[in-house]
Amino acid sequence: MKVRSYSESDEAAVAKLWREVFPGSPWWNHPETDIQRKLAVQRELFLVATIDSEIVGTAMAGYDGHRGWVYYVAVSPRRRRQGIGTALMKRAEEELAKLGCPKLNLQVRASNEEVVAFYRKLGYEIEERVSMGKRLATEQQYPEPTVGALIFDPEGRLFLMKSHKWRGKYVVPGGHIELGERMEDALRREVKEETNLDVHDITFLCFQEFLCDDDFWQPRHFIFFDFACRTNSTDVRLNDEA
Repeated sequence: MKVRSYSESDEAAVAKLWREVFPGSPWWNHPETDIQRKLAVQRELFLVATIDSEIVGTAMAGYDGHRGWVYYVAVSPRRRRQGIGTALMKRAEEELAKLGCPKLNLQVRASNEEVVAFYRKLGYEIEERVSMGKRLATEQQYPEPTVGALIFDPEGRLFLMKSHKWRGKYVVPGGHIELGERMEDALRREVKEETNLDVHDITFLCFQEFLCDDDFWQPRHFIFFDFACRTNSTDVRLNDEA
């Protein structure tokens, strides 16, 4: 077993591990988003444990100049009681000590007695504190209305495109509605920006709700307004969203 720093190629395996170990996490703890945030701040303190080429554990540490913190301590259920969690915590402590960190804090749900016992064995003590938090306005605050275009050519074929934002899945063109913009105008603008196509005969089809699905590259709450429309053009030029 080896403990090393995270690398970009680990993302899919780490996200899968977190979803398995933390199945009840709230929607804002979106694995891929949290990974990208960590890579921007003290990425060297983002640790993974591997056996051969398999990622079997993680720990995400940080130091703010006063205290250290550790999050996302996770071990694969199939690899527990093999010293992996202990090794990850030991490495996190060593890296924080190198930075001059005098104390490491962590949080555990009060009901998780097994994990509390694990940390007690590592020398951690329960402190009489009240844990408080406040979500800052760096994330989406309200559902976002968007438009989607089911575009048909003169032969009745439906236009679909792959999108990296949807993890390589086929999607229809569309996007956000700007303030003061009518939905049909937003549809024409988004289609033109994404595909270079001009559309006409726009007909409303339905609306649907999308709530923080893992298929999208970041946690978002959308309300889709879907329209059918037609185009006479075949000059498709995709922008960088496709």
